[in-house]
Order: sequence, then structure tokens, then C-alpha cells
Amino acid sequence: MNHHDGSPALLYLDLNHWVGLAKARLQLAKCPETYRAIYPVLQRLTSAGRIVTPLSAVHYAETRDRIANLRQRNDVALTMAELSRYRALPPRELLLHEQLRTAIADRLGVATDSVPPMSRIGHGVGFAQRGVALNGRLHGPELPVAEPGAMTNAALSKVEEWVGGGWRFSGRDQMTGACGARP
Repeated sequence: MNHHDGSPALLYLDLNHWVGLAKARLQLAKCPETYRAIYPVLQRLTSAGRIVTPLSAVHYAETRDRIANLRQRNDVALTMAELSRYRALPPRELLLHEQLRTAIADRLGVATDSVPPMSRIGHGVGFAQRGVALNGRLHGPELPVAEPGAMTNAALSKVEEWVGGGWRFSGRDQMTGACGARP
């Protein structure tokens, strides 16, 4: 499923497919069999890095605007987070600008080596909306940490409780290490 150059294949999913995959993740009775079958395959292929299911600014906007029910919106967003791993496409306008600039340079015989090409896959909502990653820091009291995995595990538990709906972080073991993993 990888390209000849070894890069993962891209799979762009419309919102209706993300909704179907969320139903499969939650094992809802009204979930079409197609989504029940494809969900574990996508889990395996995305976690292995063989495919990328990137999000776009459209996904963020449609999820916010078209799914009124908070629980359903969270269910879809958490499914998107799991399978996309927050990978994102840059804004369409930036890609079109780059393609136009390249086409004009080619037509005029001007080198475009001085401007590196835009990355086709980035990370997070900032990249999806502006083509740049959002960077920030969390601030809080400085505490000595004897077991960082246990503290991470506790923080993740609080987030899971806040989100509700029985959702749990997949890949918790990779985030917390053996000392913070659940039994």
C-alpha cells in the first residue's frame, strides 16, 4: 500500500465516512457492515504507517458546523484523532498558490529552487488552516516527577473522563510507558 518511494498512501475521507467509522469504533447497532469491516483494517494500516488519513480545514469546519450533538461530535472527532493521528493537509489556497507559482516559473524558464516546496502533510489544525503548525506550551506549577508515566496516565484518565462516552486513548502504552500503563 506504500508508494514506490516508500511513502505511505494517502486516503482522504469525507465526513460521512468518518461518521461511519465512528459508529464502527463504538460498535453501534446501526453501523453498516462495511464500516465494521474497514475500521480495524484502517487502525492497523494507520498505526503501521502504511497509509495516512489526513484531515483538512474542511473536516474541522464540517465537524463543528454539521454535527450539532456534542456527544456525536466528540465520537467523530475522537475517531478522526485516532486514525489521522492529527496529520493534516495544508489549506487548498496555499497548494494552488504553489502550483500556480511553479507553473508560471516553468513557463518562463525560471528556476524555483530558491523556494522549497510546501509540505503536503503536516500536523494539527494550525497546519490545516494556515499551513503552519501551532506551537504552544502548557504552564503549571513545577513539580518533581518521580514517575512521569504515572502522571501522564493520571492526566489521560482525567481527559477521558471529561470527554465521556466511554472513549479511551488508543496507544496509551506508548504515551505512558510501562510504569503508567493500565492493567
